[in-house]
Amino acid sequence: MRGITRDTFIEMIDRKLVWIFLVVTLITLLIVVLTRSASMQIEFGGNISQSSPFTNLADKMAVSGLSSFLSFLVFLSVLATAGLIPSMLVRGRAEYFLSKPISRTALYLYKLFGIWFVYGGMMVCAGMVIAASFYLIHGIFNWNYAYLFILNLASFFVWLSITTFAGVMAGSAMLSVVTAFVVLVVQLALRFHEQLGAIIRSPIITKTVDILYYIFPKTGQMADITEKLASGQPVTDWLPVWSTLLFAIVLIVITSEIFKRKDY
Repeated sequence: MRGITRDTFIEMIDRKLVWIFLVVTLITLLIVVLTRSASMQIEFGGNISQSSPFTNLADKMAVSGLSSFLSFLVFLSVLATAGLIPSMLVRGRAEYFLSKPISRTALYLYKLFGIWFVYGGMMVCAGMVIAASFYLIHGIFNWNYAYLFILNLASFFVWLSITTFAGVMAGSAMLSVVTAFVVLVVQLALRFHEQLGAIIRSPIITKTVDILYYIFPKTGQMADITEKLASGQPVTDWLPVWSTLLFAIVLIVITSEIFKRKDY
């Protein structure tokens, strides 16, 4: 696994993707720095207590800003990695990888987790820079921010399960991206399954929509839960988290079985 992870890291460097992460991080860092001038204008009239509305607003801004930044990095990472599995399985390269003294299941899992470790590690490093900037510039820090990293890494893992499934099935980076986009649109629509049930009178359609809601991933609702946890708010419904992770695990098992039987 270390060899595949190292190859994935070298591939990321060769594709100059590190520079994209760096540019996005620097732009975000600049935005955080610029927000300092706004806070100084508010503070100009006098000292602000820790319980002041501005302090609460600044903390919410840090949670929302860091969450949006990490979510955007997840989006970039999904686009950047969508073609890694298809490129590994093109004729000529597939024979090289499949000739290794490991099973196809191990090869697939090593590649999957290698991508997750490399790009997830890049996301964590960039996120820590932004979190540190909020602390150094605004004095805002909370250990609950760890939830932002953990659940965004989980979200990236879920999207990887989708793109790698499409990559193994179709062998196309474009179709991997399209599949991820379709899943995103469907899950956004299914988020309003209760409202759809109230509008549509057909019991069959309503039941089908409800079943699809429980089957499909819910990364959007996971993001809402992530911000609640980072803000110290209680979470009453964990269904979006455990059902989404279960979806990813089942899809990875299915992809592994397809990969073992596919002829290259």
